[in-house]
This record gives sequence, structure tokens and C-alpha cells, in this order.
Amino acid sequence: MSNKFTFNAIEGQFDLVTDYPKGKATLVGGTVTVSTTSVDANSIIFLTGQNTSGTIGELYVTNIVAGTSFDIKSSSATDTRDIAWVIMENAPAPVGGGLWLSLGLSLMP
Repeated sequence: MSNKFTFNAIEGQFDLVTDYPKGKATLVGGTVTVSTTSVDANSIIFLTGQNTSGTIGELYVTNIVAGTSFDIKSSSATDTRDIAWVIMENAPAPVGGGLWLSLGLSLMP
């Protein structure tokens, strides 16, 4: 079984492995700048810690520079974790309202 996540959408599926910009960055003193041309003002950036290095704090995104970079910060200045990130665009809801993406993730074999 592979670790391939898909998001079920109204029209088909989106493959997290190939369809979205993603990466991993290491916090130094609770912060790191991620350079990527894929970020803009409408980007939704998901973050998750990959280990427990340093004093763990709350993660958040700040200083988005469209087409250039964004910063990942921790509420702890001694957080030195590796942080995985993925960027999704904020697509408008379909006609008639509703959510564009379902809230669940499924692990595909």
C-alpha cells in the first residue's frame, strides 16, 4: 500500500502527490522562510510537524510574498522541528453554494 492521499471533489479527484506544491522546511529559532513561486494571496497553506525537536509551539503562516515566498513560524522561539507544507488554492464554491473540497482524506492503496 502506498501513502497516496486524494481529496474527493465535486468533479473528480485531486492527487496530493502530484497536483499541489509541497515540501519540508526546518525551523531555526522558531521560524523558516520557504521560497516558492506557487504561493499567492489566495493560497491555503497546510502545515504539520514531522518530529518533536525543540520546544513545540503552535505553527502559523505569515509574510506571504506572492510568487516568491512565505514564512512558517512557531509560537515557541526554540521550536526546531521539520515542518511539512502543502499549498492549495482557495477555489470559489460551486454555483448553489457548498464546499468545493470534501473535508475527509482517504488513504488509497
